[in-house]
Amino acid sequence: MGRRTREVVNVGAKGKDDPKDDPKELSERQTLMLNIIKANDLITIHQMAQKVNVSEKTIKRELAILQGKGFLTREGGRKEGEMGY
Repeated sequence: MGRRTREVVNVGAKGKDDPKDDPKELSERQTLMLNIIKANDLITIHQMAQKVNVSEKTIKRELAILQGKGFLTREGGRKEGEMGY
């Protein structure tokens, strides 16, 4: 039973020095995950794990890394919160 997280894509203007503009900072898996989130703003962790062919724990870890690098933000509480790009 995957937890439903609404992934909100918010692509705004980025400066040249913005670290988000440097794709070298992301692994192949992280880039794939961001592309999946952009394509489906209502994907669950379970669905993401199936698409990427890794465990849910790996998806959660990668999401935390992406959040730490500033590629994703979290709004709201743990149960009803949303991840934004």
